[in-house]
This record gives sequence, structure tokens and C-alpha cells, in this order.
Amino acid sequence: CLFDLTAPKIQLKGFGVYIEKIDVAGRLAVAGAPPKRMAAGRPQAAGAPTSLRMALAASVMLLLGALGIVVWQQLQKPVPCGREPAR
Repeated sequence: CLFDLTAPKIQLKGFGVYIEKIDVAGRLAVAGAPPKRMAAGRPQAAGAPTSLRMALAASVMLLLGALGIVVWQQLQKPVPCGREPAR
């Protein structure tokens, strides 16, 4: 590994601090502008597409089904002679 000590160094020309104004709901507040109110009441929230919800529901059902099969197989194991089943 080689370091070129004669190469020009990158330096900051200026340094500043930027302060963001965030309102109570966590949104970026516009400086000097009053908060806008929606006339129709509550704004529409952007939700996940229906296909994504259906895929999520199908994956959860598949996971629960696989878990049910594993539990069912564990409950169906034969008990060795002379021993009580584990409870």
C-alpha cells in the first residue's frame, strides 16, 4: 500500500450548520408558512397495494400451515414402552 504525500489534500472551504424545523407530527415544517389544514378532514393515507397484502397473507398462512404440520408430527410420535408421554 502506497500513500502519495505530495498529492493535494481535500479541505473544507466553509463550515456551516443547517437546522431543520420539524413539527409535532414529525413532518418537515416550512419556515414562515402556517401549517395547512385539509378541508375534507383526515387526508388519505397511501396504503400497500392489494396484491402485496394478498402475498403477505398467503405467506403467513403458509408459515402457519408448516408450523401446524410440525406440531402435528411431534404429537403423533409413538411413546416408548414403559415410559409416560411428556406433557
